[in-house]
Amino acid sequence: MRRATSSVCSGPASTRSDGSRRRRAGVRDAQAEGALRPDVGTGDVLMLVALVVTGMGATAGALGPQVYERVLALALDGLRPGSAAPLPGRPLTPEDLDPRV
Repeated sequence: MRRATSSVCSGPASTRSDGSRRRRAGVRDAQAEGALRPDVGTGDVLMLVALVVTGMGATAGALGPQVYERVLALALDGLRPGSAAPLPGRPLTPEDLDPRV
């Protein structure tokens, strides 16, 4: 599998490391509060946001801002505990996306 990279992972190593720690802590906190599925990793959240943002760039303009808001809400709803189906594979980590993290 090819590793995905994004501007979120670029910059000095210390900045990437600090950002990675904050994102991991946010995911752990959300899971501890029961607001995020336990089988979701930090990398899963990063990829979901990247896919929604980049994928919607080309199509949302023609359909209006409500489409972007609707698709983002739909994607985020799938992160909530109690979602119907288990996810395939294992949770993604930031290292899966960028080995420099």
